[in-house]
Amino acid sequence: MEIKVLKNSLFKALGMVAAVASQRTNTLPILGNILFETTTQDLLKVSGTDLEVSISTTLPVHILKPGNITVPAKKIYEIIRELPEGEIEITVAKNNAVSIKSSKAYFKIMGLPKDDYPKLPEWSSDQAVEIEQSLVKECLELTSFAISYDETRYVLNGVLIFIKGNLIRFVATDGRRLAFIEKEFKNKNTSNFEMIIPVKAVQELIKLLNWEGTMQIIFSKNQAIFDLGETQLASRLIEGQFPNYEQV
Repeated sequence: MEIKVLKNSLFKALGMVAAVASQRTNTLPILGNILFETTTQDLLKVSGTDLEVSISTTLPVHILKPGNITVPAKKIYEIIRELPEGEIEITVAKNNAVSIKSSKAYFKIMGLPKDDYPKLPEWSSDQAVEIEQSLVKECLELTSFAISYDETRYVLNGVLIFIKGNLIRFVATDGRRLAFIEKEFKNKNTSNFEMIIPVKAVQELIKLLNWEGTMQIIFSKNQAIFDLGETQLASRLIEGQFPNYEQV
């Protein structure tokens, strides 16, 4: 793989995905890496995962040679942060050595092949619910403070999202306080669903969401995907029965 990319674009993308690269590398070391993949549209797809939450984003690059590689998240983030503004050239050798050049700066780090990286979630947008990003961001910010961090009450370690017709509801509780908000939106999809998004996914989603534009929510049996266009967040869902908050 050989690409040229602007420092600011790459640094922004790394900031999004590095947060979910696992720090607990004693279980599966490659989870501490970020996956780089070139696409056919002169785009670079950058992905990170800890098996619970995955984030992928794309950015424009000049592809000299297509390919893929995984690189240590913390190292690549720190290197790109210190590089001067302008164009960066990234080259991957056959032994998975990654060379990074920018102006007079030169770094070399060892990567790992994509083959060992976990397969990221795939989805179909047929059952997607389209909604304003600002609505979801506001509701998550207004409810996430009430999430429980008590691991013995795992079902409370997230935010309940409930969609029925044109209503969307967000609920969080730690057993002592409860946050509840309900909004109306134009729902073109007739399917109803209910899911509990874990706290880490909630925190990362709040960072990714903008106050403008729309997004899609795709719900499946044990995971949810939030498609923001160039960026996607996929999260495993918390299994279990959320308390009957309507009684409160």
